[in-house]
This record gives sequence, structure tokens and C-alpha cells, in this order.
Amino acid sequence: MTSTYLNQRELKGFLKLADVLIPGEGDLPRFSSTNFINFIDLVLEEVSVADLGDLKLLFGLLAYVPNFLIHWFMLFVENFQVGPDFLKGNLAKIELGLKGIIYSLYYSRLPGPNSDGDKIFKVLGWETNIPGLSKQNNTQRERELCNGGRRPAQFL
Repeated sequence: MTSTYLNQRELKGFLKLADVLIPGEGDLPRFSSTNFINFIDLVLEEVSVADLGDLKLLFGLLAYVPNFLIHWFMLFVENFQVGPDFLKGNLAKIELGLKGIIYSLYYSRLPGPNSDGDKIFKVLGWETNIPGLSKQNNTQRERELCNGGRRPAQFL
């Protein structure tokens, strides 16, 4: 597991946080038992330099924090209701940003020969498609919809 943006310690912290948010249930795998970490750069390439620095710091710290404290931190961030408005707003942004990265990787049906994206959707029993596109013959249309083919068609 390698990343252009995160070192090994930061990747470990990211995986710990991802497993707290997606611990696996029934036939759904926990985040770390999938191959979605291999696609982390697809998400992080859109993050601003300042935000990336903050994420690197947070993920680096989480690598050393026990899972129960990561769980407590996320509960705190999700349920913070008292205090100054600027703090509530910033905690809401933290929650949205962290969950957005993890959930977008897990539920995006990322392509690839060994991708776990289809497995998640099969377990959920949820078939997605775009009306008018046939599953067998949509490669060109996927390229058009996904930024001229520069990125994989992860949301189709």
C-alpha cells in the first residue's frame, strides 16, 4: 500500500479511522480488509494543500492512538452540541471531511480487476445504472462522464 500523499504511518492512521467508521457487519467487510486504500490518491488529489497538511497530521497522530479513543473522538465530533458556534461549525466540517473520504472510497464501486467495489454492492443488493446506458457498451460514455477519461469511472 503506497500513496503519493501519505506516508506509511499516515496510511496506518487512516486505516484505523476507516475501521472505526466501517468496522464490517455481516457480509460487509471492514474497510481495511478491502483494497480501497489503493485508491486513496484519487480522493486526496482534490484536497487543498492546507487541508492535506491537516489530514496528514491527523492521520499521523491516529496511527498511535488506540481504537477506542478514535471511536470516542468521532462520537465527540458527531455529537458536539454545546459551545461556541465556530467550534461547532469546524467540528461539523471535520466530521463531513473524514467521513466523506472514507465513505466515498467504500461505496464508490471503484473499478479494477481486484476491486472490492462490486462486492459491497452485491452484499447490499443494490444495482446502480444510468438509464439509457447498457452495461456492456458504455466505455466511451463513461470516459465522457468522468472528466475526459483522465479518471476511472468510479461512480458508475
